[in-house]
Formats: sequence, structure tokens, C-alpha cells
Amino acid sequence: MSKQQVRLASLLLEEAFGDQVEAVGTYLLKNGGSNLGEISKGTGLQINKVKKCLVVLIQHQLALFEPHSSGKYVLYSVSVESVQLRGRFPRYILASRELYGQIGELICEYILHQGRTLMSQCINRVAERLEVTLGAAPAEVSKVVKTKFVGMVEGQYLTRVKPPSTESALGQVNSGDSARTPIFGKFELPSSLTAIKYTGNKRKRDEEDPGNQPSSKRAKKNTGEGEEKPVDDGVFWSVNFDNFHQHFQDKAIVSAVRERVDETAACVMRSLLRMAINLSQDKSLQTKSSPTLYKGRMAEYLPDKPKLSEMDLEHYLKALTDDQVYIYIHT
Repeated sequence: MSKQQVRLASLLLEEAFGDQVEAVGTYLLKNGGSNLGEISKGTGLQINKVKKCLVVLIQHQLALFEPHSSGKYVLYSVSVESVQLRGRFPRYILASRELYGQIGELICEYILHQGRTLMSQCINRVAERLEVTLGAAPAEVSKVVKTKFVGMVEGQYLTRVKPPSTESALGQVNSGDSARTPIFGKFELPSSLTAIKYTGNKRKRDEEDPGNQPSSKRAKKNTGEGEEKPVDDGVFWSVNFDNFHQHFQDKAIVSAVRERVDETAACVMRSLLRMAINLSQDKSLQTKSSPTLYKGRMAEYLPDKPKLSEMDLEHYLKALTDDQVYIYIHT
């Protein structure tokens, strides 16, 4: 890790969270795994302030923690790569708009701002914004937002994460587990999905005019009692950066083919990439090549327009394989 990387990460943390979180994050970047006492001493911050800063870093998946081998305390660390991703947030939001429209953009923007969030919270907040700006009916807004959220999960642009737990902090789980391990499947939708509903801005109006609420309800709210848990409580979601990076890489490949050959060749390459994603078990960018793709199955992925004959498809595949930059022929 270079000094320039640490400096950039420090500036990003300060811009997003302020000087105290930046101080804690920078200390962990420079010193690696440290406990609360070491962080407090190194930053000059009180223990309670250090804890609040760590909560922010963990919420945004910038800090990880693991129990010390002795089991007596917890070590915290920050990943410089995770912090640097914040510089790409505008690209993720723009890509969400291109793929899923305005609602997808709002969903991505909200989750990036929160770090991790419940599906119900995200749907309600985005629906509130749309109800105010578009004046649409609450039921219609909620249905559309929920559909877009599910589509982003199925497209693997959103992923399910496990919130930090007391057990993992105390070392009561396997050492291979981490705070970022998914609860179940990374892209498994909760069974409570159908119970997530949005009823409009009544809650907001009640907050603006507490006199509309019964006195017993106001008393419980002021004391924090009687608050209902969300139906999807404990099931958190975050942005799947890896899939966005795959999307950016695929766009660059298609663009290169378009410039090198023509638009039809770019359509063929786009279809090949879609086919590779659907058939691949390992979708990480570390994979050097896709699984073997068979020409006989390409018809399922080719667009209706332009309509390619088998001879035309053969011609474009040969043009791509002759270059040997994009695809290889297996015999």
C-alpha cells in the first residue's frame, strides 16, 4: 500500500464522514489490525468516539473485525480498496440508471449512501421520493419500486450481507467467517418479500404534526418503546461492486469490437458476453476466460434486430476469432 493510496483514502473518508472517522480510518490503514485501546491512543480520540467511528466504517463495509487469537479483544482493520471504491460511486449510479431507469438510480443512490440497508427501508424511502416528485398513488409506487429492487437482485447488482454480530466479535464463530458473509444465499430474496408494503407519507405527516397521534403512541415513540420491527429485520442489502465492474468491462469490450469491426459484430459480442455470464459459475474478474460457448445455443441470446442468418453469424464469429483478441475456437 503506497502513501498515495493512503492519502487518497484519507481524503475520501474525510469528505464522506468527517475528520474523526477519517482519523480512525487512516490510523487503521497505516497500522493494520488494532484494538480499541490502540486506536484511541493513536488518534487521540476517546473510546466512545472511536466506537462511533467504527460503527460508521462497518456500516459502510469499509472496516472488518475479527477476534484476537487470545479471544480477549477484537482487532479492527480497513481495506484501502474498499475506501477507494467511493470514488466510483457516480459511475455505479449512472450505470443503474442505464440498466434500470430512474428508480434503479434512486435505489442504488440510497443504498450507497446508507452502506447497507433493509429492503423495506429502501423501498419506502425511494417510494416517498417518487410519491412527492411524481404524485403517483402509493400502492403503484411501491409495486414498481419493489419490482425494480427484485430485478437488481436477480441481476446481481445488489447482494445480501450479514450485519456484524456479537457472536462474531467474541470469536464464537469459525475463524473463516466474517462480517460480510451472507446470511443465506447472496442473492436470495427473503420470504417476507410479499409482506413489504408502502402506505404513503402518513408516518411523515404524523412526525410533522404529532398532535394527530394518540398520546399513548407519542409517549411510546418518545421512549423508543412499542416500535414495530420491519418484516425483513436483519436482512441487509448492499451494492455488488463486482458485478458493476463486470458490466463496465463488458461495455469496454463491446465498444472495442464496434470500433474495430462494426455495430453488428458488437451485437454478436454482447450476446456472447451475456451467454458467458449466464453459463459461468465463477463471475469474478479474476477469471481469465469464459466457459466454452456453443454456437448452437447463441440463437437464445441474439437480438431480434438485426436479424442474423446462420451464414452471417458464422461470418462475424470468424472475424472475431481470426483476431484472437476476443474469442478462441475449441476443436
